[in-house]
Amino acid sequence: MLRSLTLIRAKIAIFAASVLFGGVAWIAADIVSSMRTVYNAPDFQLKSIEFNDAKFDGEFTLFAETEKPVDLGFVKEGDLFLLSQNGTIVKSSAIGGKQRRVSEYFTIETENFLESGGCTAIAFHPDFSTKHTRGYGKFFVALTEKKGAGKTFEQVDGETYQEVIYEFSTDDHLAANFKGTRREILRVSNLPDVTGTVITDLTFDHKGHLYVGVADSSDTSRSRASDLFSVYGKVLRIDPLIDSKTKAPYRIPSSNPFFLVKNSLPELWSYGLRNPHTVAYDPFREWVCISDTGLDMLEEINVSHFGAEFFGWNLSEGSFYYPPARMNQVGEEIFSPQIEYARSSKIGKNVGGMIYRGERFPFLDGKAVFADDSGQILVAEVTPSQSTTRLSVLKPFGNMKGAVKSLKTGPEGEIFVFCEDGKVFELDKSRALLQHVHFHRALFASVSW
Repeated sequence: MLRSLTLIRAKIAIFAASVLFGGVAWIAADIVSSMRTVYNAPDFQLKSIEFNDAKFDGEFTLFAETEKPVDLGFVKEGDLFLLSQNGTIVKSSAIGGKQRRVSEYFTIETENFLESGGCTAIAFHPDFSTKHTRGYGKFFVALTEKKGAGKTFEQVDGETYQEVIYEFSTDDHLAANFKGTRREILRVSNLPDVTGTVITDLTFDHKGHLYVGVADSSDTSRSRASDLFSVYGKVLRIDPLIDSKTKAPYRIPSSNPFFLVKNSLPELWSYGLRNPHTVAYDPFREWVCISDTGLDMLEEINVSHFGAEFFGWNLSEGSFYYPPARMNQVGEEIFSPQIEYARSSKIGKNVGGMIYRGERFPFLDGKAVFADDSGQILVAEVTPSQSTTRLSVLKPFGNMKGAVKSLKTGPEGEIFVFCEDGKVFELDKSRALLQHVHFHRALFASVSW
């Protein structure tokens, strides 16, 4: 019943958006934007969030230390690929037990590569190591290039640089070093008021669909995130492999929710996001977990169940119409966050999360796990029918200190923490419990291909 109601809401949202956003919604957005320029409420308090310290037998173990690591790619056999901002990719291959062989796999260089932005995200096709498939040997990287370097998806004023997704293809997935070709997939202009990058994250589902997070700007005079014909403030879903018939750089899945909706981009999966800085796929429920940061004070974990969800920006922040300090609850046309909280001395900026599917910590299975920038690891139940008001704080052992900038998933569904000082930690079982215990289930192992 719940699934049916949610689907009905999604269809209503699509219809309403396609009819209204050309007129009435634009007027509403302009009114909201004008309110933002004059209203400031730093003392706003969100509804009560209950914090609990959870008993936890995990610890942080140092996985790698390099200059400005930004993302982690993986293949189902367990090989890990650590991407740094400067374009260096380091390959870490399991060779038995906890031992790994490390080699410099590749350094990305393009004609217009912009070092100040560098590389931002990496994702490996689920068929990377399966010969005689379309996805064999292919992985994808998002990076920044100089302004005017190419034709962008959407023209904007004030471009200072561009961001592009490239496909890299090799004929030997087992090679210690990459040798192959490069092909452009998608290119966008930056927005002047974006905090961080525009292309925020890349992740695959088990069918080979690539989800792409695209940020909106902090310029509230524009309503790009709610505009179905704009790429900004969205999560996109594409098949990034070249269309052999039309030679288009990618294909659009016919199951995309806006595939047949007029006056919209068929690439859209969900919309109404300000800064979807982390996009994580749950292969068991086929949900997409989206971490978003509000303009003023609210942090969000959104869960996309079927696509077409409108998460509200720039009409709302969190589950409140803007500004949230007025405490005006959003209506059913807006999908409220699964988790929302106001930044405070107790909890900081959300730096990314996922729905945990690893094996090391069974009590976390199916729960949302995320981190704040102070290094706290937080856990919450995921219930589609209501938002979460109870957070558990995990306190692993180990020597991880300092600011955290992101949380990532490994090939077995386990958790990796990226720190501002260049260290990457893996959340592992306490060493006293690890004797003679090895986990080797691939993340997509239980999914039918």
